[in-house]
Amino acid sequence: MKKLIEKLSKLARCVLEALSLLVFTALGRLARLVIPSCKNIWLIAERGLEARDNSYHLFKYVTENHPEIRAVFVIKKGAPDEAKVKKIGETASRGSAKHRLMMGAARRLISTHIMGYTPDLGAYFRLDRLRIVPGIKIFLQHGITKDDMAFMRYPATRADLLVCAAKPEYDYIAENFGHKKDVVQLLGFCRFDALTRAPKSAERQILLMPTWREWLALHDGGSFTDTEYCKTYKALLKSKRLADLLEKYDYTLAFFPHHEMQRFIGSFSSEGRVRVLSESVADVQALLISSSVLITDYSSVFFDFAYMNKPEIFYQFDETEFRARQYKEGYFSYRRDAFGAVVAKEDELLSELEKILENKCETESVYTARADAFFGIRDCGNCERNYEAILKTEKHRE
Repeated sequence: MKKLIEKLSKLARCVLEALSLLVFTALGRLARLVIPSCKNIWLIAERGLEARDNSYHLFKYVTENHPEIRAVFVIKKGAPDEAKVKKIGETASRGSAKHRLMMGAARRLISTHIMGYTPDLGAYFRLDRLRIVPGIKIFLQHGITKDDMAFMRYPATRADLLVCAAKPEYDYIAENFGHKKDVVQLLGFCRFDALTRAPKSAERQILLMPTWREWLALHDGGSFTDTEYCKTYKALLKSKRLADLLEKYDYTLAFFPHHEMQRFIGSFSSEGRVRVLSESVADVQALLISSSVLITDYSSVFFDFAYMNKPEIFYQFDETEFRARQYKEGYFSYRRDAFGAVVAKEDELLSELEKILENKCETESVYTARADAFFGIRDCGNCERNYEAILKTEKHRE
C-alpha cells in the first residue's frame, strides 16, 4: 500500500507540473516576444538549494563579463547561499511564478544536476521523457563521471551540451552513453578556475568526506545507527590512534558527509581535534581549498583535490556492496588509476595517513604523474570555455 501511495503521489506531482509547464511555457514565449528584457535569458541553477558549484561560478562569470545576457540564478527562498548569490546578480526563488516564467522564456537552461533548473527535479526528469520540457538544456555536471551512471545515458538524459572535465571521462561518455555528436564536450569545470587561483598553502586540516549510500538514504535515524557505514565512521572518529596522530602532528580533522547523508549528522559528534560539519555552515570548495589531506571513498570530490596536487586516501571498506547496490565501476579503476592509496581497513587508513603527515603532506610522485596525465591542461579558462560553448549550442532535434 505504501508503494502504491508513493507512485500515485509521484504521478499527481507530474500531472500538476505538466499543466504548470504548459501554461508558463506559453507565457514565457509570449514574454520573449514582447518584453525586451526577456529576449536573452539564461536560467542557471544547481539543485535549486545552493550556490557553490559549477553553476555558481558560471553565473558569476556571465554576470560580471556579459551584461548583454540576462543571467538568472534559481535558489530556494531562505537558502544559506541566497544572500551570497543575490549580491552577484538576479535570482528567482525556486518554485515561484517568476521561476516558472523565466523557465518558459529562457534561451538556455543550465544546471549542475539534471533538471536542476526546474521546480521539481524528479517530476521534470520524468516529464522530459515525454519531450515536453522545452529549451536548450546544458548539463554542467556536479562531478567528474567515472562510474557507469545509467541515468546519464541517452535517452534517459537528454542534453544539448554535456560538459566533461578530463579526457578519459570525455572518451568514456562520448563512446558509451549514446548522446548525439557534439553534445559531449571537453571544456573543464567552471569551479576549477577557483582551484587554480587558490593559495598553495593550506590549513593543518584533514578533510574526511565520504559519498552517500543510496540504500541508506531512506533509513530513519534509529536504524541508521546500526548500519556498517555509521559504525565504521563512528569508530574512526573516536579512534585513539587517530586522536594521537592529530595531536602528534598538530592537525584537526573535519568530517563532512555527503548532502544525502547530512540528515544523519546527529549520529556523529565532535570531540577533541575532530569536528563534524553540517552543510549549513560549511562550503565544499572552501573545505577542499583549506584542507591539506583528503580522506574519501568513492566521492568524485577527489578529482578537485588532485587538481590542486594535494594528497588523498581512499577508504573503501564496503566496496563489494557499493558496486552491487549503487554504481558499477566504469573506466576508472581505483587500484590502477587513483591519485592516492586505496585501503579497506581502519589500521591501513591510519598508517597511510601517518605516512602523509610524516612527509609534510607532499603528494607522492606516482600520484602526481597520474593526475597530470588525467587532467592535461590546468588553467583559468574553464568558465570562458563553458560560456563560449553554451553560446554556440543549438537544440538537438529528436
